[in-house]
Amino acid sequence: MKEVKNCPACGSGRSISLGKAVKDFSASAGQMQFLHPSYAVLRCQDCSLCFKSHSADEKTLNEYYEKLPFSSYDRDTLYPTDKCIIALLKGLPVNACLLDMGCGAGRILGQLGKDYKCYGTEPNAEAARQAAGRGIKIITDGELKKGYESHFQAIVMTDVFEHLPQPLDTMSLLAAKLAPGGMLILSTGDSDAVKPPELLAEFWYMRIFGHLQMLNRRHAEFLAQRTGLKLERYLNMSHYEVSMKERMKQKVYLSAYRQFRLKPGSFLSSLLKMIPVLNRASRWELSPIYNCGKDHALIVFRKA
Repeated sequence: MKEVKNCPACGSGRSISLGKAVKDFSASAGQMQFLHPSYAVLRCQDCSLCFKSHSADEKTLNEYYEKLPFSSYDRDTLYPTDKCIIALLKGLPVNACLLDMGCGAGRILGQLGKDYKCYGTEPNAEAARQAAGRGIKIITDGELKKGYESHFQAIVMTDVFEHLPQPLDTMSLLAAKLAPGGMLILSTGDSDAVKPPELLAEFWYMRIFGHLQMLNRRHAEFLAQRTGLKLERYLNMSHYEVSMKERMKQKVYLSAYRQFRLKPGSFLSSLLKMIPVLNRASRWELSPIYNCGKDHALIVFRKA
């Protein structure tokens, strides 16, 4: 277990707790089970990053990632956020140099064909092999740190920021690798999308073993200021395409849970207990899955 007292981004010790701590949970990777400790979510009062008070330590996280099949988090079909990113990249000149930080099996850059010079970093060996088969040149983190200064017209980082133990350091590194006028494109969870914030610790995005934090617009402004980049776009959108039927179901269940959780003694809560199916929400220990909202941010930073 690792206790996080200071903000992982700015190092500040000034933070406030958002709601109560939630119970520990287990996650499987390969044939192994990993235990995530009980945690609360803290919000930094200086840079606004929302982060877990406790997580697995670095050794356990590395072992978890080594055992985790990339197929459990990567896929061939595109997320809505992916489609927006690809549209942005296709607006760049032919032969532009692009980097996907944590490219997986090449889901995004693999869509661009041979019109661009595509690079990627990827720790999973099988995913990296498949990405290379899609025309992506795989480089190591060490190679990226030592070279490629002002090299890339665009750098993409999707579903990675939330895993970073030192997010500002990584963002500063990537800013240095951007060519003048280049774009740094992030896709990650937005903590401001969770209402009320007291339920953030229960939110599905925070219940993923390797997720350490969630940003918001204020933190994106902080990152821009500290890296010397310009915050050009901050777009809220859903990470998943969810059917109308499932969307309505999730909204109703979440509304019932919020009512029981936040106002258990109210008249409306008493009425809800009389409604079959919905009254189950009064016995739930955690917020139900709600992944149909605009809980992701697509963020574009620009280098002057």
